[in-house]
Amino acid sequence: MNRPPDDRSPLAVAMSWVSTVIAISLQMALPALLGLALDRWLATRIVFAALGAVGGLVLGIMSLLRIAGKPKR
Repeated sequence: MNRPPDDRSPLAVAMSWVSTVIAISLQMALPALLGLALDRWLATRIVFAALGAVGGLVLGIMSLLRIAGKPKR
């Protein structure tokens, strides 16, 4: 796959990668944190935190695969 050359400045390229890394990190962490908050609010064990962690992991892996250029199913 040939990509056109990136004519952006190195700072712009770096900021693009930083925003991508932050977005993926939040996709992985926020569902678990929201699940933990929901567990505390409903006085349940770690059911929703575990579901959030698994969901966040799936979202993060999907994003990483999309960046790596793997085909979607």
